Amino acid sequence: MMKSLLYPQVNCCRKKESLDGLWYFSFDPKKEYASVIKGKEIPKDTWMPVPGSFSDVFMTAEEKNYVGDFWYEREFVVHDFSKEESVFLRFDSATHRAKIYLDGECIGEHEGGFLPFELDITDRVQPGHTYRLSVQLNNELHGDTLPAGMTIEHEDGRKEVKPFFDFFNYSGLQRSVSLLYMPKERIIDFSTSTELRDGIAILHYEMIMNTTNESLSFQAQLYDKKGKNVGSCPQKEGTIEVQSPHLWEVGQGYLYTLVLEVKKEETLIDTYAQKIGLRTFEIKGDTFYLNQHSIYLQGFGKHEDFYLTGRSYQPLVWKKDFEAMKWMGANCFRTSHYPYAEEVYQMADEEGILIIDEVPAVGFTGATMNVLGGHQTTSFFAGKPKLKERHKEAIADMIQRDKNHPSVIAWSLMNEPESTTKEAKEYFTDLFSFARTKDPEHRPCTFTMIMTESYQNSQCYDLCDFISLNRYYGWYIDSGDLKKGMEDLKAELKGWEQAYPHHPIIFTEFGADTLQGNSDVTGGMWSEQYQIQLLKAYTEVFDKTPFVQGELLWNFADFATDPSILRAKGNRKGIFTRERDPKMAAYVMKERWQGKRE
Repeated sequence: MMKSLLYPQVNCCRKKESLDGLWYFSFDPKKEYASVIKGKEIPKDTWMPVPGSFSDVFMTAEEKNYVGDFWYEREFVVHDFSKEESVFLRFDSATHRAKIYLDGECIGEHEGGFLPFELDITDRVQPGHTYRLSVQLNNELHGDTLPAGMTIEHEDGRKEVKPFFDFFNYSGLQRSVSLLYMPKERIIDFSTSTELRDGIAILHYEMIMNTTNESLSFQAQLYDKKGKNVGSCPQKEGTIEVQSPHLWEVGQGYLYTLVLEVKKEETLIDTYAQKIGLRTFEIKGDTFYLNQHSIYLQGFGKHEDFYLTGRSYQPLVWKKDFEAMKWMGANCFRTSHYPYAEEVYQMADEEGILIIDEVPAVGFTGATMNVLGGHQTTSFFAGKPKLKERHKEAIADMIQRDKNHPSVIAWSLMNEPESTTKEAKEYFTDLFSFARTKDPEHRPCTFTMIMTESYQNSQCYDLCDFISLNRYYGWYIDSGDLKKGMEDLKAELKGWEQAYPHHPIIFTEFGADTLQGNSDVTGGMWSEQYQIQLLKAYTEVFDKTPFVQGELLWNFADFATDPSILRAKGNRKGIFTRERDPKMAAYVMKERWQGKRE
């Protein structure tokens, strides 16, 4: 049976109980608790808020940087449910891998820390009873995990993680946990896509059920913002035509409500409603088109990151971020480097902001392994069947979860992977083909390319529908020399024009580390003046290059990383501080983005 990743909702057929709040929490460095949990509770070392990242709440380096097994535990009561209902535990995420125990018995496990999963506990629980829920988590990284890294065990038994990526390895129950009561015969998924024709929007939809009962009847109804019914179809799969539609546009996220219903005879047994946008997104030649008009992408690479709360979903933080993006005039962001909490996509749907959705495939480079591990690796992708299996599952889950959001316009399948070997070509070809079978809307696919790889040596760029470049001329390369950096940038773009013509290019990363308030009249590196000069230099090149169709600067806000000689309390390339105060460059980019770009 296909798993369901539908966002939990409450209606006349579905119930939801939040299990968020305070859970007991314990570290388990010797992996001792799993062997005894059947007979007793885990040690109540402390308590921990859910959702939340555990690292930044502690006051010692050992706790903040803990690597290995750790546990969350709480009790919950099962409410009344009928024989026609099923009961599920849902985790919106569990980073990076989890085993779930009910009264000490392991009932399931999950690999991957950025997408939801559900466990059917119907046959394990009874109404009115109290149960002990224990979650064994592990935050180690390896060469076949998403994201990738390595874990070192020291002589004293302490483990240390070496990420192959440049953001802090936050972990825990960082998103909500819920108890769901749903019909046994129910909608487990649905898909939508839009076609525009002669002033009419044609909504195609399909319901996916978990039953083979052929006596069921189906109904799809579409309502506008005022609650007016604008179309319906009495089929499990069909179309609804909307005359003179309100299209979903940038900055004008007009949303209809699609209501799906399932009946047995005349009795409603399940219903699911979701806000959707009527819009199309496509590539013609070297240009992006939203609703058949050209659009230039401008915005950010981001992170789910905030001081104290780490990578956990915090509605107020995201509200602030969307207000800041609107204030700037941004119209797009990339979910670097993993799928975000689904509520973020709901906000983007409402605000009319575009999203490039990225799978957590980051750190896939042999060069990084060599630097951190001290050994030679000829190809990162050689002999990685387990990695490919996990990668495919993450792609499938991301697309299944996010495919009905009008804000999502493209899929990014990897960030800065090694792409220069024949093993990479084989791996990428399989992954891109797989991804294209999963999306009924057939959104474009891409991957972001690291500075050391381009049209000259990459064997994989021709798989992309558009090219996504992470480029740091004037920072990591040509450091402090913007004149030389822009000469090199122009030369590379000229090469791309010849190597892969008639395809758009977007810059998914470009920027400079900047300490807020660091002023240098000569425009030295790390100063606010240099950040402004660099961003202006890049955008001047973009404006003279017609096939450059997007600029997502790195980064929206400063974010946490492991400490290093390159990082002063994190990556400082944000044009906002980690606390969301604008640096001077924010005002410069605000003026650019709020103007009309010819």
